[in-house]
Amino acid sequence: MATGVPRCAVLNASEAASGELGSGESLGGSESEGPSMVVIGVIMGLGASVAINIGQNLQALGLQGVGKAANPCTSRTWVVGMTVFIVGSFVNFAAFSFASSSVLVPLEAVQLIVNVIFNKLVNNAPVSIRMIIGVVLAVLGTCLTVIFGPNDERCFTVAEMEGFWSQPAWWFYLVGTFSFSVFCYVINRKYHHAQLLGTPLPHSQYVAPVTFALSSALVGGAQMIVHSKAIAELFEIIVLKLQHPNLHEPLPLTTWYFYVEFALLSVCGVIWLYRMNESLGLFDPLFIIPLMQSSYILFGVVAGGVYYNEFGTLSNKVMFGVNLGIGGWFFFLGGLACILVGLLLIAPPPQRAATNSLGAEAHLTRLPSAYSGGLPDEFMPPTRDADIERNSTQRRHSQDSRQRICPVHTSTDDSGGISSRQTPRSSDFPMSASPARA
Repeated sequence: MATGVPRCAVLNASEAASGELGSGESLGGSESEGPSMVVIGVIMGLGASVAINIGQNLQALGLQGVGKAANPCTSRTWVVGMTVFIVGSFVNFAAFSFASSSVLVPLEAVQLIVNVIFNKLVNNAPVSIRMIIGVVLAVLGTCLTVIFGPNDERCFTVAEMEGFWSQPAWWFYLVGTFSFSVFCYVINRKYHHAQLLGTPLPHSQYVAPVTFALSSALVGGAQMIVHSKAIAELFEIIVLKLQHPNLHEPLPLTTWYFYVEFALLSVCGVIWLYRMNESLGLFDPLFIIPLMQSSYILFGVVAGGVYYNEFGTLSNKVMFGVNLGIGGWFFFLGGLACILVGLLLIAPPPQRAATNSLGAEAHLTRLPSAYSGGLPDEFMPPTRDADIERNSTQRRHSQDSRQRICPVHTSTDDSGGISSRQTPRSSDFPMSASPARA
């Protein structure tokens, strides 16, 4: 079609209206058409991930050039980076209407791979053997998930997507993941409070970031993926409806489902973006960002697979005329494991000294690079530097107050030496609290 919208949406709507499709069924293209649309979606997702990371790095370079106090819009590099980032985000969103989320989400790992390459070529950053192994594993895992993942072309009508909310498996997943997310959040707050008090709990350098990433990804990132794909599918139907006014399919803007999905997408998106930026001020960014990204990919794949029934075709995967059967699951899960391990290898291990307490001299600094999403400082959460400075100011004020109440007086003793003593002055107390005179 001229607009590039998948043809299967028109087929699904027409066949559903004529009654040729049963309940819960969806049409894909023919065997020759299906993979072509998935390939387009994969190329869009891959290009979008590269563009997003390059745009973020260009924003970081622009901010470094103009300084923190200046308006970032005055930097041409920052403007170009923001433009590339926005275009990449829209392309990534549109890709969900061409391919399944279980295939597109693992492509997000490309962002960290591009980040390593970009910083090596542009910033001359050192790349360790550990990081090289991580990049190789992430690339291998991405290829496996794309090849062996549920890459059949599937499009849905509004009625079919509304029916997904009535699936017992989806509600079981929602209740289970939400409960586990609340549990992780409570544990994270407990460890964070202990750090604020200067008495960190055992293994806090691992428990705190892991529970933070899990609670953020389960409620924010993974749900954002599910509802992003739903909105992309609905916009696809809107375009088709405008092109074919006689199409036997309701306009999504007139249905409750569109507004529910749009609201959920907005809420989950805000939660995920806020928690992502908050993590930069609480933990070492070089460690927490790959951890957040790994959680996002893992639970995003699971959530999308459960909601859209994308895992049903993994056991029927045919390669070179051979039905892989259970082997389809093996290669897909193996590829996903390679991605997760690769991302964790790209990240350095957490620094114990940097995560023990907020009062430690070895503190964390916010990463002024792609991981911040190019957000100005006023939109970033406070860092541990700010906490340390605020605590130091409070201690100085407390000491000044004590000195004003009990000033130090010096005098010469009988031996000619200098002695000091703290004596309260009557002017330092209210009349009723003045010390008695001898």
